[in-house]
Amino acid sequence: MDDRIIIQESIGKIFKQHGWPSVSGMTQRNFEHLSSELYKKSGILISGVTIKRLANGNFSRMPQVATLNAIANYFDFENWEEYRASLDKDELRLISGAP
Repeated sequence: MDDRIIIQESIGKIFKQHGWPSVSGMTQRNFEHLSSELYKKSGILISGVTIKRLANGNFSRMPQVATLNAIANYFDFENWEEYRASLDKDELRLISGAP
């Protein structure tokens, strides 16, 4: 499973938990709000611009470890590796769209 897909889907999950069903209608203020929510749960600040970029899949290399850990911390995991390992095969298949 490609970590990029997991990142993008995880950010989408955070959006949905805050009442935004998709990235398309979000404003910069919405992205900044999510930045604040991630900071509250993880203690790691990720800019709204970075969140927008990750949500849209606009990244050519993996994000910084702190960014990945902030996403993992949001879902109550210690770090990205622990979060990624927690995703079972069915969930990974749903994220990837595979049958």
